Amino acid sequence: MLLKPFLKLNQLQIIRNGKIVYDEFFREGVNIIRGSNSSGKSTIADFIFFALGGDIHKWKPEAEICDYVVAEVLINDAPITIRRDIQNSSRQPMWIYWGPILKSKENSIEGWEVYPFQRSAKKESFSQVLFRIIGLPEVRGDSDSNITMHQILRLLYIDQMSPVDSLMRVEQFDTQLTRKTIGDLILGIYDDSLYANELDLREKQKELESIKKQHQSVREVLSEAGQEIELSVILKSISETEEQIAKLRGAIEKYNNIEKQHLDSEDLSSIKKLQNEFQAAKFDLSKKENELERLDFAIEDSNQFIINLENRLKSIDNSIITREALGQLELSYCPNCLKSLPKPESENICFLCSQELTQSVEKSQIARMKQELAHQIKESKYLTSKNQQSSERLRRNRAHFKKVGLLIAQES
Repeated sequence: MLLKPFLKLNQLQIIRNGKIVYDEFFREGVNIIRGSNSSGKSTIADFIFFALGGDIHKWKPEAEICDYVVAEVLINDAPITIRRDIQNSSRQPMWIYWGPILKSKENSIEGWEVYPFQRSAKKESFSQVLFRIIGLPEVRGDSDSNITMHQILRLLYIDQMSPVDSLMRVEQFDTQLTRKTIGDLILGIYDDSLYANELDLREKQKELESIKKQHQSVREVLSEAGQEIELSVILKSISETEEQIAKLRGAIEKYNNIEKQHLDSEDLSSIKKLQNEFQAAKFDLSKKENELERLDFAIEDSNQFIINLENRLKSIDNSIITREALGQLELSYCPNCLKSLPKPESENICFLCSQELTQSVEKSQIARMKQELAHQIKESKYLTSKNQQSSERLRRNRAHFKKVGLLIAQES
C-alpha cells in the first residue's frame, strides 16, 4: 500500500571531473550500507542528506574533491531528478529535472530548473517546491521563517557527531518549538492554527516586555526632568490646552472676516493667484484619481487571474483522482475531424499523437504543470502586491491633495 505523502530515493550518483565515482540503486524497504571502519559509510549518508535538501558547509576531505551529486527520487509515484554542487559554503541551490535520471542525461541544460536555498519575493526556494510536490503544508517557523527540507531531514539523517540520545542532528540556535513542529509535521499531527498561536503568543510577550521597558524608561526620564507623569494630571492639562487653542482659532477667524471686508487690488491679485493654484491642485487630483482607477482595475483583473490559476491547479488534482478512479478512456473518433481513429499497435502508444506513453513520464509532466501554475500564481500575487502598494500610496496622496485644495479654497 502506498501512503502519501511519499518520497523514495531511487538512485544516487556522485560525480568528479565528469566521471561517476559512486552509483547505487536503492530498493523499497530497508537498505543497508555496510563496510569497514572509515570506508565511507557516513560520507554516503551525508551525500544523501545533502542531495535531498540538507545543508552541509564543511565536507570531509574525500567528499570535498567531488564536483556534484545527482539523485533520482520518487515523489508520490512521479520520478524527479535533483542535482546539487558540492561546495564548502552553505545554502547551495538545487537543480530540478522533471523526469527520471536517464532522461535528464539527454538534456544537459534544457528542462532543468534551478531554485535557491532561501526564498525571495521573486523566486521560490527548493524547499517550497519539494513541499508542494510531496504534499506537505508550508510551515512558518521562528522569526517568521519557513520550515525547510534541511530541518525535516535533520530528523531522518543522524550523523556520527551528534549525541546518541539526540533525535535530530545537533545545530546551534535550535529552539524547542522548531523541533516539536518538525516532529508533528512528519507524524501528521501538525496543527497550523495552534502553532501560529504559539508563535504569536511569543511575539506578543516579547512586544509586551519591550513596551514595559520603554514605559519605565520614559517615566524615569520625566521624573528626573521634573515633568508630570500622572495620567489624570496630563489629560487635564491637554484638555485646558485644547480649550485655549479653540479660543485662538475663533479669534483668528474673526480677524480674517474683518480683513475680508477691506480688500484692495493687491488682495484681489492674491486671491486670483490662489484660485489658479486651486485649479492646478484640482488637475493634479484628477490625474491621481485616473491613475488610482487604473490600478484598481489592474488589481481586480489580477485577482480574477489568480483565482483562475488556482482553479486550474485544483482541476489538475481532480483530473488525476478521476483518472485513477475511471481508468484510461479511449476515444473512437478524432475530436478534430470526427473520423474514426485506428487502434494503436501497442498499449503504450497514444492513439492520438502516436507518442510513447509511460506512467512515470506522465506523472512527471503533471508535477511540472502544477509547479508552473504555482509559479504563475506567485508572480501574479507579487505584481498584485506591488499594485496594491501603489494604490495605497495614491490614496494617501489623494487625501493630501484634497486637503491642500481645501486650504487654498479657504484662503481665496
